[in-house]
Parts: sequence; structure tokens; C-alpha cells
Amino acid sequence: MPLPDFEHVACDLCGKDEPQRLFSGKDNFVPGPERFELVRCANCGLMYLDPRPAPGVIGRYYPGNYLAYQEFEVQAVGVFNRNPGRWSVFKNRVKRSILRDYFHYRFPAEKHPSPVERMAALCFLPQFNRRFYRVIPFSGDGRLLDIGCGNAANLVLLKELGWQVRGIEINRHCCAFAKEKFDIEVDCADPVDATFGARSFDCITMWHFLEHHHRPSKVLERCREWLTDEGLLVIGLPNCASLEARTLKAHSALFDFPRHLYDFTPRTLKKLVEAKGFSLERMIYSTSMPSFDWSLNTYAAATGKKWRVDSSLRMNPLVIAADYLLSFAHLSSSMILYCRKRA
Repeated sequence: MPLPDFEHVACDLCGKDEPQRLFSGKDNFVPGPERFELVRCANCGLMYLDPRPAPGVIGRYYPGNYLAYQEFEVQAVGVFNRNPGRWSVFKNRVKRSILRDYFHYRFPAEKHPSPVERMAALCFLPQFNRRFYRVIPFSGDGRLLDIGCGNAANLVLLKELGWQVRGIEINRHCCAFAKEKFDIEVDCADPVDATFGARSFDCITMWHFLEHHHRPSKVLERCREWLTDEGLLVIGLPNCASLEARTLKAHSALFDFPRHLYDFTPRTLKKLVEAKGFSLERMIYSTSMPSFDWSLNTYAAATGKKWRVDSSLRMNPLVIAADYLLSFAHLSSSMILYCRKRA
């Protein structure tokens, strides 16, 4: 029987009610006695919590110090260096060259990059893609909506690059912070209930949001309604078919009980976006390390191991090489989908 304040649900992808139990996990962020059951749909393979916290109580699992709600200064985000000096000027010209040649951004008239700057841009491109993975190609007239924008850090970054930005966020403090600090409009609402007009945006992004929502299929329906014809949809979220998810299971941050109500693999996410009227253009398998070392330490603590993994290992060349290999093998801990609205 479902616990009080919990609800039983059928699969959001195929509608079948055929759950198969996988494993249970506890909340590693807000300590408590509860355990949460992860199931897989026997029909389509989508993983989700069942039973799960109902919409009216899910907020208690998001404390005030939740990472996505933290305030920040503008110096902490953005692509361009803000330090004075010739080296910073050179690096900024290289970054503008990358943004112009590979991401279709437009900048005020400036002299063409030198051969040295073009060569530096080519060499720096893989590191740029790894570090600034939330920089997306410029699209249409540059009207962008970020759903579940949290503290609006991503909107601040994209506004600096010339986008006309807007956000949706359920946390009222974050909405006020974005407006007061950065003059960015963020609607305090559930995206299912938002009232934007049809074809209002050239691009919609969701960064680690879709897995948190009670009705991801309905969110995608709204996205299709709000996007222009052939508009761009960008979804970043955990890869629950990754090496981390497969080996560490309930100890992995990728499952984040009970905030992650759905746990997608590349296959199930592709099925969902295509069912809701989008065509998959490309899928990027991005970095693993920020979650992997945290998950390893959670596993060590839970199983009584004395060793711990220091976050400084992320910069170890061998670890970076292993991370690239995981991405190449489609086993990295994060994935980013680029989709187009179908006619």
C-alpha cells in the first residue's frame, strides 16, 4: 500500500501499469528513515519511483541549501575572462572565434582572428565543449526559455552571449533573485501551468529538470507548443545507463532519491521525445567526474570502507582520459539531447 503523502503511478512513457522492482534507496541529501522504490516498466523499460512523493509534499525534499538554489555573483558564471591583461584578451578572442565559427554567434564588428588565434581555437575546442557544455548554438531570433532554471545561472551566461532569456522556476526565492540581481524575468510556476503563447521561443532548455517533474510527457507537450517551427529543444540529464549507474546503483547521485522521479536511459528518453513530436538531432555524452567521485564516497561511507576519493582527482590527466573514454563509449554519467520540433 502507498504510504501517506505518496502516490502510485503508471508509466509516463507507454501508460502501462507493469512495474518491475529494481532496488530501493534512501535520500542521501536530506537524512531520514524513508526508503524509496525504483521500478522499471516491463513494457517499455522506463525507470521511475513507485510509489513516489505526491506533488503537494515533494517540496519538503528540497531544502533551502539545495545546490540549484544557491545565490552567486556574476563573476562565477560566463564564458569570457573578466581579468585585465593581454592573456585574458587573447583567450577571449579565441573564445569568440569558437562561438562565431562553431556555434553561430554574432559579435560586434572586430578584426578577423589571426592564424594563431584560429589554431588556438581549434586546439581549445574540445576543452571548450567540455567546460562550457551549456553553451548552445544560436538559433532563430535568440528567444530562449530555460525550464527549471533554479538560480538562473545558465540564463546569466546565455544573456551575456546575446540571447533574449526567460525562465520558469517553482522556487520563489530564485525567481526574485534572478530579477533583482540580473534583471531576468523568471515565472514562478509549474511549466505545465505556464501561459506562454504558441511559437514564443526559438530554443527551450532543460538542465537536469525533466527527471524531477511528475509529468515529463506533459512538459514536452508544452515545449512543442511554445517552440517555433523547427525550434531547438535541449535536454541535459543523468545517463542512467552509464557505468556509474550500473555499478553503484542506489549509491549513485544519478538516482538522487526521491527528487529524481524518473530515471532515463538514452533509449527511453529518445522514445519519449520522439513520441511528443521531436526529432533527435544528436546526443552528447558529457562529463562523469562531478557525480562519480561523490557517488564513490557515498558508497564507501554506506559500506564501511575507510577510503575516500578527493575531488582534486578530477584534474588528474589519467582521470580526464578515462572520462573521455566513457563519453566515447556512451557510458558517461550525463547526456545532452538536441532535438528539433517536427512539422
